[in-house]
Amino acid sequence: MSNQARTQGLFQALLDVLLRIAVQQPLLICLEDLHWGDATLFTLLGRLLDATDEAPVVWLLTSRPEGDPLEGEIRAHSSRPMSLLDIAPIRVREATVLAEQFTEVDPRYRSECVARAQGNPLYLTQLLSSPQGVFPDSLRHLVQTRVDKLAAEQRRALHYAAVLGSRFELTLWRQALGQPAYLPTADMRLGLLREVEPGSFLFVHDLVMHCLYDAMPTLLREQLHGEVANLYRTRDRMLYAQHLLRASDPAAFDALLVAMGEKRLACQYDSVLALARQCSVFAERAQNDFTFALLCGQACSGLGQTVDARAHFQRALRLANQPQDQIDSALGLAAALNTLDCLDEEERLIEDMLPIARAMQAHTALARLNHLRGNIYFPRGDYVECRRLHEQALSFARIGRDLETEAKALSGIGDSYYAQGRMQTAYEVFDQCVRLCERNGLALVEAGNRSARGSARLYLGQPEPALRDAMEAIEHSVRQGNHRAQIFSRLTAAWVLVAGGQDSLAEQELSCALVLARSLGASRFEAILLEGLARVALRQGERGLAQTLIMEAASLVERFEIQRYIGPWVYGSLAMISDDEQLSQQALSKGEAQLAQACLAHNALRFRVAAAETCLLAGNIEQAIWHGQQMAALPESASCAWIYHHVRLIGVAGQWLRDADQASGEKLKGLVRGAQQMGFVATMPRLLPILEI
Repeated sequence: MSNQARTQGLFQALLDVLLRIAVQQPLLICLEDLHWGDATLFTLLGRLLDATDEAPVVWLLTSRPEGDPLEGEIRAHSSRPMSLLDIAPIRVREATVLAEQFTEVDPRYRSECVARAQGNPLYLTQLLSSPQGVFPDSLRHLVQTRVDKLAAEQRRALHYAAVLGSRFELTLWRQALGQPAYLPTADMRLGLLREVEPGSFLFVHDLVMHCLYDAMPTLLREQLHGEVANLYRTRDRMLYAQHLLRASDPAAFDALLVAMGEKRLACQYDSVLALARQCSVFAERAQNDFTFALLCGQACSGLGQTVDARAHFQRALRLANQPQDQIDSALGLAAALNTLDCLDEEERLIEDMLPIARAMQAHTALARLNHLRGNIYFPRGDYVECRRLHEQALSFARIGRDLETEAKALSGIGDSYYAQGRMQTAYEVFDQCVRLCERNGLALVEAGNRSARGSARLYLGQPEPALRDAMEAIEHSVRQGNHRAQIFSRLTAAWVLVAGGQDSLAEQELSCALVLARSLGASRFEAILLEGLARVALRQGERGLAQTLIMEAASLVERFEIQRYIGPWVYGSLAMISDDEQLSQQALSKGEAQLAQACLAHNALRFRVAAAETCLLAGNIEQAIWHGQQMAALPESASCAWIYHHVRLIGVAGQWLRDADQASGEKLKGLVRGAQQMGFVATMPRLLPILEI
């Protein structure tokens, strides 16, 4: 029997079987991986497709895009219409379901495999079937088979591509190859590369790139990394350093330090620490390198990782051999100690550094040291000395033309005025600071002072610009990764929103800031954030929750001894929210006593309003008016909308509650309209509903 006769016989036998079964029930016939087929198979398949056209038979054929025989082979032997479906990668959810079938595999490793497979079910199952950390031989063989079919020049080009990474530019690839007109051939693009946009190529899958990369001999891989590093020397300091590292070049450590410094200046602190971790192969050098320790400290400080920052700065100070190095590390350490409330240790450190700075006539260092020393006196409640030292810092900064410290000194001066309740002056200084930052690109200083300007604007009755300052400060701090500045900015936004009765938005900002504060261990923020959430809960009718939250806030005030920062503020709110008269009176007494301890003035502004509201609710009108009078006696009260509005509101509300006369009612209506303009509609949340105006 001839070959042709055997083929015809096979065709007829298959057709008879299929038609006989199809008469009994419809058929779905699946043929997978047609890319492995030959001409004989495709001829036979084409004829079968035509011959079963009238039968209840559905054919499902699969093939890879590369080597797909449909157009070139099968259609030549079949006139039957076909539908072509391009199968996309499976979704993460679907991949997770598939991975969960491998019950013996560690769940964390399953998740890693889902991410690495990038939606390719074959790759996923092969990864899960291989020991953890071992690249599957089946995938390695699959990729290597394709690569082995290529010419030597093509394989060389792919090696460079694998070193460049999963996505790379044609221009850079050509430079690495030394071939200005190079273009990948068509067979290289089949299952290996694809052009995602003109002049930009991507490996079809990360695992393909890793197969190529891992298959290269170590010496070749290091050689190529060294060559590629030179291409990045002036283009990208970080990639230059990383390629030197993979080339096992000793120069990589110094290159990593340069890249860390560049990322620090760009406020990309996470990147600084990521590069620092890559220095682990130079463990001994890193442990004994001053610049490395200093950069790590600065990055940790920028991320709010204050305990780690302290350790890095202490090591940098021990490693410092030059006076300037001593000062640089001491400046970072002093700031960390201030955040950790180690004020005595900070002051001793600054006193040790001042003679060194004076001997060097280092105006910039003197500016920074005086600025930090001024910060010590702020939590101590000595705002006059705080301002004097910041003014010294401002003078030295201007002599040394240190714009950043000039801005920080202005910030400290503004804080001292804010602390004394001089809100108009504080606003003017913060405004000067923000404008200086805007002109000179001082993004690090700008975020905190923009929100501080917003806080002052709140008390000046400017809710819209206050909220705008806070929201812009949030945006700046998120972009910088500055978590402490972000907490303060969200807190400022929440103050404006709570006062304006925008409860849902306020709750969002407070909740987000609370998560951040707890992650950083920032206890002084946590207590005041809980106070804000308590007020939101009260206005939303959840008084039980409000009482729980405000009690927790008061507990934190005592536990962390932050009475000067927010003690009276919290106790005033506790008195107003509590439905226990005895507890309310105790809270008022405690808040009054703490006001005598050089507290920040916002405590007086907040406590007096809450205390007056509590007294009005209890019918103690004379005591409420007394609280208003105490607030009116604060500095710059005439220019402070908060004081002006609430003193009038307390007096008129007291008169209306006592007499319920029409004149008082009309005055109250006018005050309510004014409160809407000034953003104070919810500053006395229990009183206004009772007034019924």
